[in-house]
Amino acid sequence: MAECCNCGKTFFIGGQSIDGYRYCSATCSRLHPVIVTAESLPAATVQQFVEKWRHGDCPVCKRQNGPVDVHAEHRVISLIFVTQWHTRRHISCRRCGWNKQLEAIIYSTLLGWWGLPWGFVITPIQIVRNAVGLARRDTVAATEHFEKAVRRQLAAHQLQSARSAPQA
Repeated sequence: MAECCNCGKTFFIGGQSIDGYRYCSATCSRLHPVIVTAESLPAATVQQFVEKWRHGDCPVCKRQNGPVDVHAEHRVISLIFVTQWHTRRHISCRRCGWNKQLEAIIYSTLLGWWGLPWGFVITPIQIVRNAVGLARRDTVAATEHFEKAVRRQLAAHQLQSARSAPQA
């Protein structure tokens, strides 16, 4: 069992390996240069941008509703013998994250139960995960997921700048 170095998805078969990094798909493996560059960024620079972005405007609602961070929503959908579940992470203020988690609870409650046997097993799990997210308070410091997202944004910007710079 492997975990994708880009999206964090767990996969059993397939995937792609580049320089010791494992990716679940070709789409994720295309971000290999960004991931490698992100790991080499100086911690002080990253921390400076983490604090700046954390206390800036929410990228979803554009308001300054509090600290911006990564919020997860967990969904499940089922149809007879097929059940699919996933987690999506969003960079937003607490209010926007709370709205996404509430939407995920409603979505999973309406569409998660209709599969045998996994719909009955996974649906309550995903609903509880969202409920725990709703009850969680904002952390004083940025989460690891937020720092990782900031690192990758900075690395992507750095690589883009290097590509657009005139070649000598």
